Amino acid sequence: MTPFVWQRKENSLVYDDSPRIECLDMIAKVPLKILDIGCNTGSVGRELKRRYSNIELWGCEFNPDAAKIARQHYDYVIEEDVTQVDFSKQGMVGKFDTICLFDVLEHLYNPWELLVGLKDKISDDAQVIVSLPNASNMLVLLDALRGQWRYQNWGLLDFTHIRYFTDFDARKMFYQTGYRVEEMKVNLFGQDADIYYKLLNQSINQSINQSINQSINQSINQSINQSINQSINQSINHHFLLRLRLIKFLSR
Repeated sequence: MTPFVWQRKENSLVYDDSPRIECLDMIAKVPLKILDIGCNTGSVGRELKRRYSNIELWGCEFNPDAAKIARQHYDYVIEEDVTQVDFSKQGMVGKFDTICLFDVLEHLYNPWELLVGLKDKISDDAQVIVSLPNASNMLVLLDALRGQWRYQNWGLLDFTHIRYFTDFDARKMFYQTGYRVEEMKVNLFGQDADIYYKLLNQSINQSINQSINQSINQSINQSINQSINQSINQSINHHFLLRLRLIKFLSR
């Protein structure tokens, strides 16, 4: 008999690993010292080493089986809370200029504490790359309206997710912990992408645009189209991809 979702043993689970190309493409500045939190078995590290040959690459992974595999691709892998680690005692000189947080924050009881704790370990101009599931995804909300909240082995309603964020709540969390969002992109795949492209190509949208063009001026038309596109992006978006920087006027 197939076990229920809640019966799986999380400690023995290694998620399907991916190099997360869409996340790494958010890196704006060539990194020198990178910390990948939740590095799994190391696919992200392998891709980082391929892109940037001269980096000092650290990983953090609590699953000992995954950490053992990841050490093939990282210079150092730790299996403890990064906010409590004195990296200088581990042999590191200086601070990290790049942090990878790919689908990590939603698994924590207190992601705010992690974000605050990282600030002493990163340089003033560090880039923090984040992937975060979108709790306001249309398919999730439609299920909720039907009275269903179906936990899964992975995805937006992964059984191990503790925190859920909309675009507004994510930005609020980052601001409250001393970060600003420098860039955000939507990440579409699977059924979300299918719905998005169908909406873009629907003839009804073309008819609406023609009517708007005939009745109001172009600047208002652009504003309405922008609002429509933002609404579509937010509702169809599967994951937020963000690049953060420190807010320098806040006390660290």
